[in-house]
Amino acid sequence: MLRRSKVDDDENGPRILVANDDEAGCELVARILEANGFSAVRSHAHNDALLALNKASQPVRGVIIDFTSGATSSNLKLLDSIRHGDEANRECGVLVLAASSTNRLFAFQSGADAFMVRPFHANEMVAQLRDLLARSEDERISYRNTQLREAQSA
Repeated sequence: MLRRSKVDDDENGPRILVANDDEAGCELVARILEANGFSAVRSHAHNDALLALNKASQPVRGVIIDFTSGATSSNLKLLDSIRHGDEANRECGVLVLAASSTNRLFAFQSGADAFMVRPFHANEMVAQLRDLLARSEDERISYRNTQLREAQSA
């Protein structure tokens, strides 16, 4: 399996795709990331997010998908495209932000590597993202499976 090293990061920090159909929410998360050493790529639509993943001059290391109003079809298409599309995209760590913990099981079933409920503290999101990016693909899959089992038993 391929692993991305720190050398692959953009000069402004690891590139993170922020996919949120709410422009203000997308901008908020992107600014938090940029203030903490990441390079944020903003996307308000599924097709734009896929273009950002597939056409980026620098690799995207992680994706933050906001389940703005539950698990909408565009959120799921993006997550599915990441998990079942181009091999380089499958390596991306995926953090799902959601309005409710009721989406936790669904997020992990769909291939998310991490999950947070809004509202959240900026430092908590950044810490979770840094942890996610530090894991190998195998470690993310193992963690996802553990979270999935826990969510199913809850």
